[in-house]
Amino acid sequence: MPDPQSPPVRRTPLAAVHEGLGATMTEFAGWLMPLRYGSETAEHNAVRKAAGLFDLSHMGELMITRRCRCAGLRAGRRGVGD
Repeated sequence: MPDPQSPPVRRTPLAAVHEGLGATMTEFAGWLMPLRYGSETAEHNAVRKAAGLFDLSHMGELMITRRCRCAGLRAGRRGVGD
């Protein structure tokens, strides 16, 4: 039974995409995250034969204030075409 004092589980921007692709979802550190697609064996084989991706959208926030918005935006896109 969920703890009534616990904050609600948050959804990443990609949660609906994961669900649409058939992911088994689970709570992890307050976020609803994909656990696997299909069976564990199928997931293992897919990663071994192709690639695996991890949704990192829940791991950071970019706070932009009026005073430093330009520097913050430049710092946030380093490595993307720079």
